Amino acid sequence: VNQTVPRALTKLGYAYTTATSTTFTTYVTSGTYELLVIDMPSTLPSGSWESAIASHVSRGGMVVMGYWNFDSSSSLQSTFSCSVATDLSSPGAIYRWDTTHPIFTTPYAIPDITTRGDVGWSDDGDEMRATGTATLPGGYASAVSTTRGAICEANSGATIYNGLLFDDYSGDQDSDGTKDIIELIANEIY
Repeated sequence: VNQTVPRALTKLGYAYTTATSTTFTTYVTSGTYELLVIDMPSTLPSGSWESAIASHVSRGGMVVMGYWNFDSSSSLQSTFSCSVATDLSSPGAIYRWDTTHPIFTTPYAIPDITTRGDVGWSDDGDEMRATGTATLPGGYASAVSTTRGAICEANSGATIYNGLLFDDYSGDQDSDGTKDIIELIANEIY
């Protein structure tokens, strides 16, 4: 089991509840949670989970998410205000296009994330386009590109969609003792 999200939440000192594929939709529709952090490299939740996420966002809830099959869900693409440009079969390096954006600086300063390792997934995420008022603070190219986004922020900062699988990234390029992906997810949560 990938421990990126629990480690990020623990690093921030946040309490959390872990959902399974069978409890996810019930937890989301309960309205109890302000923030959903969703790491979905394979198994899908049961029930109407996509509409539960959309309802959560429309109620003012926040979501940080990474999902292997985002390209198959037009409803999630609408909820997160980004569309898929290209499906990835191997993980790409993640470059900071807006180096002053808080997801790269607060509370942890992180470098471009170029150390990666494919853990064997057949779908390693997506390159994205921003739609509506969404922005792409980081992407899969060293220069800004409207079709190579890796991170999409929308809904006035309430949603962050990661077009990557968290467990594909294991490096600590800034040598501070914590994997850069854990710091990125912690910053997105913060």
